[in-house]
Amino acid sequence: MKKRLICGIIWSMLVCPHFVFSQEYRIEAGLGYNIQRVGLSADLQGRSGYSDNQSYNSILSQFGVEYELSKRFDLAASARYTNSKENDSFSESSIDYDNKSRLTFDLGYNAKRYDNQIKFKNRLRYQVNINEGGIQKSYFREKVTFDYKLSDLLSPYAAIEVYYHLQKQELSAYRIYLGSEIEMGKHKVDCFFINEISHKNSFELFYILGIAYKFKTD
Repeated sequence: MKKRLICGIIWSMLVCPHFVFSQEYRIEAGLGYNIQRVGLSADLQGRSGYSDNQSYNSILSQFGVEYELSKRFDLAASARYTNSKENDSFSESSIDYDNKSRLTFDLGYNAKRYDNQIKFKNRLRYQVNINEGGIQKSYFREKVTFDYKLSDLLSPYAAIEVYYHLQKQELSAYRIYLGSEIEMGKHKVDCFFINEISHKNSFELFYILGIAYKFKTD
């Protein structure tokens, strides 16, 4: 118990200082429904922030489906639409803020939780973004996540993700995630911080702070 308390304090010290520097804030609510090996989801997310010294606000709606191949592997796909104001300004170096539509196809791996309560997950994603002018951008993304089961309710996690731009044939962005999931029966809350590193002519940092709620039914 003492060890877990110390881990919780250290995690808070790592995450909390970044709240002040966030350039974008996200709030999300969603529903999930499972039918045997198939999972369906619908999510609505609001984003508010600033880029290139201009503010923006947008609403994102997303629908997804997931199929469990086995205890360790799953396949998933999602479609997302973004509703933003016409005069909103997005940085050219940002990886997914100027697109109107997005399609994703995932292959996920979930390892068995170790005796020390640490779990490893890996997700490979193919993604197509379509912006307002109809221009498409395609990416391969890989996300590696480690989470620690601090208690029956709380699971802090850390993850790193890379974006490979298919048209430019280069690694265009990286993300570092810090967060914690709180699970209470059918209710799940995810509090997260994202440090996004992208580059056009030089490296740029972008900080994102968010909270997501999901209600799951069987």
